[in-house]
Amino acid sequence: MNDLKFFIKQHRSIILFLIILLVAVCVFFHSFYIEQKIRKMKCEAVATVFFSNRETHYRGGSVWRSRGIYYVEGVGYTYTIEAVIPIGTKFKIYYLPSNPRKSVLANPHEFDNYPKYKKDP
Repeated sequence: MNDLKFFIKQHRSIILFLIILLVAVCVFFHSFYIEQKIRKMKCEAVATVFFSNRETHYRGGSVWRSRGIYYVEGVGYTYTIEAVIPIGTKFKIYYLPSNPRKSVLANPHEFDNYPKYKKDP
């Protein structure tokens, strides 16, 4: 028992690193699983861009984010895209029926050609 305590005390930082790494891997695979589940179920909704603005990063610099709204059973949910998209633009998303807040773009490359930023007038 003393040997185990000594080992843990000597390798505390390595053990902590491995635990953090294991949690990060679990979070990554869980989000991947949820995304695949959404794409498999294909519950579709149409979102409309209603807001677009420039937001500042905590490290400096800024990025344009456009927000679309979609409705599931009369409740509105938002979806955010990092691109300058004209207000009123419609796009399709897939959502998880058990939790409509979890959603993905139906076409992940739909906004690849839109600029990520625009110059101020």
